[in-house]
Amino acid sequence: MVEASKEVYCSLHRRFNGDLLRPGESGYEDARSIWNGMVARTPGLIARCADVTDVQSSVRAASEIGILTAVRCGGHSLAGFSTCDGGMVIDLSRMRQVAVDPDTRRATIAGGCLLGSIDVATQKAGLVFPSGVVSHTGAAGLILGGGTGWLTRRFGLSCDNVEGFTLVTADGSVVRAASKENPDLFWALRGGGGNFGVVTEFEVKLHSLTAVVLAEGLTPQGNVRPLLECWRDFMAEAPFDLKWNIDLRLARHTKRVPADLRGQPVASSSLIWTGDPEAGRPYLQRALSMCAPDSVVHRFTNNGGF
Repeated sequence: MVEASKEVYCSLHRRFNGDLLRPGESGYEDARSIWNGMVARTPGLIARCADVTDVQSSVRAASEIGILTAVRCGGHSLAGFSTCDGGMVIDLSRMRQVAVDPDTRRATIAGGCLLGSIDVATQKAGLVFPSGVVSHTGAAGLILGGGTGWLTRRFGLSCDNVEGFTLVTADGSVVRAASKENPDLFWALRGGGGNFGVVTEFEVKLHSLTAVVLAEGLTPQGNVRPLLECWRDFMAEAPFDLKWNIDLRLARHTKRVPADLRGQPVASSSLIWTGDPEAGRPYLQRALSMCAPDSVVHRFTNNGGF
């Protein structure tokens, strides 16, 4: 595999616009690390692409030489799919352009974008793309896998809001997939994973969102079952403007947590309301009624930052 990575490097370095990083070189160690620290792998070559031409060159070289290849956007794959041992990583982190058209409520997103890159661009127009919950997650991996987050109930999955893909296929060709152009590929890419090619651009629809209300609260261990039963019955009929997440954890040792709950098993409720704030008040009050009163926190934002 080491010889293969050297061969790929020799094939690419004279016609590559981005960065070719090899073990021992400056920048390599930072480039090879990913979010899941338990997956520590050592690629023989990291091809940090500057444009679509670099992606094509990388894919063709990998195909010709037969080297193990991984594709990295944000490096958030829990299973470590965004890296490999001894092979080549096609790194899209230099390709993070976002273009927003406020009039049509559409955007084009480069294949290396992080969720935060998209939020920064869309919020300026009071628009949102429904995505995940962590700003440094790669958009491509999230979208291609479906994509759930705070706005899923209101606007659907991330992949539901994609209207077109541009990708580099295994032979190095640039292909577009949309509802009327390569429709089978379009269907597969909307949640079917990333093994159909390297997506270099997404065409997505955006939604108007100018205000949200956030609320959080903790429920003591003894009331967790009634809380979950309430959630089950309540959310079945709740408006799509309400998103209510519950996770079970040990309460943190911070000033925001009541002293008698610190370090104790609790249910943590996190909610957002994306409609008219006053209309959402009774729904939030109902959802938070089983939380310890001194653990409840409300926040309001008027720029739709989700």
